[in-house]
Amino acid sequence: MRRREWTHKGVHSDFVQLFVRRRKLVPASFAGALPSVMHLRHIADYHQPGVSQVQAERAVRRARGFVTLLQREVFDGPQTDDS
Repeated sequence: MRRREWTHKGVHSDFVQLFVRRRKLVPASFAGALPSVMHLRHIADYHQPGVSQVQAERAVRRARGFVTLLQREVFDGPQTDDS
């Protein structure tokens, strides 16, 4: 992909368009993950009292699920019944 300018919003939009909607490699439940976790990070970094332990644990679980999905579907390749 080539862009004149790379932004978080642009990367997220491309990710959703390409991997969620077009190729359907990523479930729609992950479409809002990036902005949601980024919002939590901003709260944690710039606001007091920050995020709760429960919020942080949810974000970590979501990130682990996302990494597992990428490992399985992108890096290892989708598994078929013939594999």
